[in-house]
Amino acid sequence: MKHYRKFTLLMLLALLLVSVTPLSAQDDTECEDGFRSVEHFTGTTCIPENPERVVAFDPGVIEMFAAFEFAPVGSTALLEAFFVSTYVDVADSLTNLTEDLPDIGFPVNQEVLLEIEPDLIIWGFGGSFQPENINDIAPVVVIDSSLSWQENLLFVGDILNKTAIAEALIADYEMRVETLQELLEGQENLEVSIVLVSAQEGAPYFIQLPGSFAHDILTDVGLQIPEAQYEFSDSGGIAIGMERLDLLDGDVILLFNASPDPEAYIELQENLDILRADPLFNTLNAAQNDQVYQGGPYWYVQSTIYGAHSALDDLFTYIAGVDPQEVSPNPFRNYETDIEATEEASD
Repeated sequence: MKHYRKFTLLMLLALLLVSVTPLSAQDDTECEDGFRSVEHFTGTTCIPENPERVVAFDPGVIEMFAAFEFAPVGSTALLEAFFVSTYVDVADSLTNLTEDLPDIGFPVNQEVLLEIEPDLIIWGFGGSFQPENINDIAPVVVIDSSLSWQENLLFVGDILNKTAIAEALIADYEMRVETLQELLEGQENLEVSIVLVSAQEGAPYFIQLPGSFAHDILTDVGLQIPEAQYEFSDSGGIAIGMERLDLLDGDVILLFNASPDPEAYIELQENLDILRADPLFNTLNAAQNDQVYQGGPYWYVQSTIYGAHSALDDLFTYIAGVDPQEVSPNPFRNYETDIEATEEASD
């Protein structure tokens, strides 16, 4: 379990990195033949025009590999665990690409990187955890977590020469958003709290605010967050304890956690049970109107196209009150596998 506990700590730490300010990019970088200049979060880098041997140290980019059907040359098992545990019914979309590949590890094992000879490394977490001399192994491009998931999907699509696929993926998402908007017509002022339940002592509830993945999804659909939350809107999120549950007050509360660790999940579930039983929580509008729901880890800040569609599924189901499979199916979901898993769980 130590493997997964490290992962949980890593994902929680990532919440603190989304507000990191990028370094200034240099505009005058000249690249040799076969390379092109790319501006990214920490500067400007010459990358191969047609990268073929790519590795990624970022949960969102790993998700993009699956969506692009792009096979990396190295696995990042610790980060891939989030994808596999979150999208169980379609986990093979990633594992088929990465099985039997060398694991670059966490922290990164530079000896493994040298052996697999990548021609490009895509890094997340604002450049954190990055060894000083990793640029000696291959060019490194750092993802800007402050950008929207669509912007980063297009960015990675560009550097992997998958722009057409990235644009098509976003178009499919936008079609589902339009369908949901039609179903929610007249409910534009509905206030929704999206809350990450963590194991943080004293402040286990992390409200997703402007700048977060969850808020981007709400904004796309046209939904609001409670007015009181805008006081903290520059932070991307705020951790609260039981004494500030009033900040959750809105029409709908959607709770989720972001840990694939079964032991940690039990602890998080206990925090959810404590919250649901709390007298103050039960004075909130959403609780009194039975509008408190539980979503999945895909609402987390490091999600991208798979997470966006799964988040829409929750909004179709809990807010619009319809079955997304019937009105606007999720293209990244195996509904037959979902049914089989449900039947097995009930036996």
